[in-house]
Amino acid sequence: MNSIWHYYPVEGTYCPSLNIYHYGCAAEDHLSPCVSVQTADAHFNVSLVDTTANPDCYPLELKFEYPEIPNYVTQWHWISGDGGQSPNADSVRFIYNVPGVYYAILTIRTSNGCFDTDTATIEVNGPYAEFTMSTDTVCKGEPVNFNMFNASNVYSYEWDFGDGNPGQGQ
Repeated sequence: MNSIWHYYPVEGTYCPSLNIYHYGCAAEDHLSPCVSVQTADAHFNVSLVDTTANPDCYPLELKFEYPEIPNYVTQWHWISGDGGQSPNADSVRFIYNVPGVYYAILTIRTSNGCFDTDTATIEVNGPYAEFTMSTDTVCKGEPVNFNMFNASNVYSYEWDFGDGNPGQGQ
């Protein structure tokens, strides 16, 4: 028994045959079904959901779309890079609410088990800060301390205490 391995470099359908010879005689054999060669290519597109939004500031809502869907792609798995995930959808939307650099990932799988992964780097900009207060209940005239932390890309800021008296600082 003789065997041979063959590697198909391009996706498509191929119908192999075997031609055999013996002293001037010839015979041919065909296989059915044909060989289906699948390609997994996870390349995807990213676009703004709201084209009037500032793409340099958060919150940033993006649409991720797998553009060409061969009928043999059976699974999609999206990871937003900020903790969000979405399985089995050819397009998804993710909202980035905090500045930073995120790596959005798509992994696809075909019916034959072929898979591929693609990654897009998402950079979300803008000022960011959080704040705390020393207490939420005081007697009239007692101070409450407000503390800003985790600040990044803050040029200046302004406090609004909710009573009409503003505060500023650096």
